[in-house]
Amino acid sequence: MIKLIIFDLDDTLFRSKDSYKHILAEVISAKWSIKERLSVEAFSQTEDEMRDARDSKCIKEFYSEFNKKFLKKILGAYPTKEQFREFNEILSEMKELSSTKLKLYPSVKEVLKRLKDKGYKLAILTGSWGKKIENFSDPSYAKKNREILEKLLENSSISKLIDKMFITYEHGVGKPNTKAFEIVLKHFNVKPEESVMVGDKESDMLASCMGIFTVLFDPKGRYDGKTKPDHKITNFPELELIIVSYN
Repeated sequence: MIKLIIFDLDDTLFRSKDSYKHILAEVISAKWSIKERLSVEAFSQTEDEMRDARDSKCIKEFYSEFNKKFLKKILGAYPTKEQFREFNEILSEMKELSSTKLKLYPSVKEVLKRLKDKGYKLAILTGSWGKKIENFSDPSYAKKNREILEKLLENSSISKLIDKMFITYEHGVGKPNTKAFEIVLKHFNVKPEESVMVGDKESDMLASCMGIFTVLFDPKGRYDGKTKPDHKITNFPELELIIVSYN
């Protein structure tokens, strides 16, 4: 019997990936008068160039290199110290704006409410980076990150539907490390086989390694992970049917 449903946040509950780059481009345009289209294209190009580096570098090293590459594309040269300082301010503003501009996927709130009413415990487990997060220790960043995400849940009217949100930065261990999932299970005192993990990435689907049922949310058919999920959905009403089928 399923008792707990764990959700990834970005690109599972919220339309995040494309939204972040557009919000960033909007702020850059206002601050530096750089066309939004140029920033969006430069961000996408940098993502492609840095794709393989994500799992081989620690968080700070990855973002430092990513930002240098991105800024060079939009500025036409490597950024000065002053431009780096201004860009950090831009990033802060972008993160603040994300709490009001990020939108839920269709039917998410309605499905969460019905699952909540049926007695299921609902949790969010956000953040990955695997073992590289062990090198990350910045309490102020973790605190700010939680504040922004809590505002996002509140502004989206789902904060009261989520029993608890777990952020990997606060625990020094991220998906797909089994310890990240164990933290959630222990909090709710449930067994792996009494739980479901819903996400869009392989790091979410690897919850299956410890016996948690997995549901891949893949509305555009872009999943390229090697780990096969127990179920695949393209919209949230399908999730409700799957959960009910287990009981």
